[in-house]
Amino acid sequence: MQRRFGSSVWVAAGLVSLLTACSGDDGGAAAPVPTNTQTNTLPPTATETATATEVATTTPTPDPANAIEQALTSVQSAGVAALRMSGAPPIASGGPAVTAESLSAAILGGTAQVRLNSASDFVRAYISVVGLDGFFAIDLPAASQLADLQITLGQTAPALFECVYRIEAADGSVGEPIGVMVEPIEVGTGEVQVSVSWDTLSDVDLHVVEPNGEEIFFANAVSATGGELDLDSNAACNIDGLNNENITWGMGSTPGAGEYIVRVDYWSNCGLTATTNYTVTVQVGGQLVGTFSGAFAPQDADGGGPGSGRTITTFTVGS
Repeated sequence: MQRRFGSSVWVAAGLVSLLTACSGDDGGAAAPVPTNTQTNTLPPTATETATATEVATTTPTPDPANAIEQALTSVQSAGVAALRMSGAPPIASGGPAVTAESLSAAILGGTAQVRLNSASDFVRAYISVVGLDGFFAIDLPAASQLADLQITLGQTAPALFECVYRIEAADGSVGEPIGVMVEPIEVGTGEVQVSVSWDTLSDVDLHVVEPNGEEIFFANAVSATGGELDLDSNAACNIDGLNNENITWGMGSTPGAGEYIVRVDYWSNCGLTATTNYTVTVQVGGQLVGTFSGAFAPQDADGGGPGSGRTITTFTVGS
């Protein structure tokens, strides 16, 4: 099958992913949201556990309008979910400095790939949002100078917000915060939203098979029920650097009841020899069902079409 070079991509005018380093400060307390995948040595505020490659969340207790969940709904790294903490993150106390690098764009309801770097080892990272209460805290598996984060945005995240990062050394010292301005790409969210993000300039394809058997992917971008691939990034190695794909059922469409299958295919490595890490995010009825992470080796690229790719998860809509 010949790979087409584009799809019906809807990105509101002027809404492009922006990541600009600047200084940051942030806010206070809100009710905790249970989210966890493995035991974290931070003070426990989470009660739900899941597998190392899935972050599942229960419906949160109603939060104030200024809670961090207005922008970010979960954070994970290396298969471990960050703990949602109340109050403000710790202040700087002479710890290591940090930089933040965006490895993918940020889209509404999707998961952004962010890499934290430091010249010194650190064991913990804190993530907060200026003007919103609460923060996420995550322990690294071991002391490191690098941490790759998967940060899931809310479907109604602000059009522009400042995400603040700080890190902590093994001796408990915390470094100065660094702020990153985030302007999410506006994609369809709808009753069902499935997206994938990845961290290299390669071509990863998202496939969703509906209960009726119809498969939504780059060669069938709009289904009979109104499901649509509205963001197709790096198509046929025409690199746009967004590193995201999104399938949704928007206004005026009704996803059919039954089981949906989510697959991800490595269409091309686009000449790269590095491993490509990806995260699939599933939202149903305005709730985060889960995030699912994995990796492709360069030799996994197959130029696939219908039926291609690895099965990531299944989920059910209706009854």
